Amino acid sequence: MPKPLLVGALKGALPDEIVDRKKQGFTLPFERWLRENLRPEAEAAVQNIDRGPLGPLLNQESVMQVWDDFLNQRTSWSRVWSLYVLQRWCEVNSVTA
Repeated sequence: MPKPLLVGALKGALPDEIVDRKKQGFTLPFERWLRENLRPEAEAAVQNIDRGPLGPLLNQESVMQVWDDFLNQRTSWSRVWSLYVLQRWCEVNSVTA
């Protein structure tokens, strides 16, 4: 039994094709979130990065190029996500440059 906790928790309610299937990973939909639900917040964060604690450290034009590249599928969601998370972390933790 490859997934004893899951199978045991559901006490035979799972079909054999699920029970016997090889384990597989789970990927969170960061790209979709950034393009849809989180877009207004993420876009505002990167557009205002020069007004926050990262302003003296990052070139706003380059930051906006990363955003534009993401929107036009020329770069990974992870670059925008990194900028967004760093900006929000600095804001929440009152970091100053």
